[in-house]
Amino acid sequence: VSALEDFRRWLASHSVGDGGKAFPAAVPEGLGLVAARDLPRGEVVAEVPKKLWMDADAVAASDIGRACGGGGGLRPWVAVALLLISEVARGADSPWAPYLAILPRQTDSTIFW
Repeated sequence: VSALEDFRRWLASHSVGDGGKAFPAAVPEGLGLVAARDLPRGEVVAEVPKKLWMDADAVAASDIGRACGGGGGLRPWVAVALLLISEVARGADSPWAPYLAILPRQTDSTIFW
């Protein structure tokens, strides 16, 4: 079973993508969201439930947040980066494991230079 298939099942288990409008897939650039049909302008393609977000609230509720006093003293992107590192270290025990497994390990994007 591929990491992408695991990710699709994880999304489905959280009712993401139930509308059949788009699905995650391999594309020439890497991974992307591919439309399953023509979509009119302005149509919502997918909604991600808050419980799946890796944001400041997720940091505050995590071990990282507790260790950093809720994470509020850190810049939000630093707090989320720490959460990401922590969750990757948890491996299969992370609630985000299927998502983390599909993230690229490196990129050539100039944003990271």
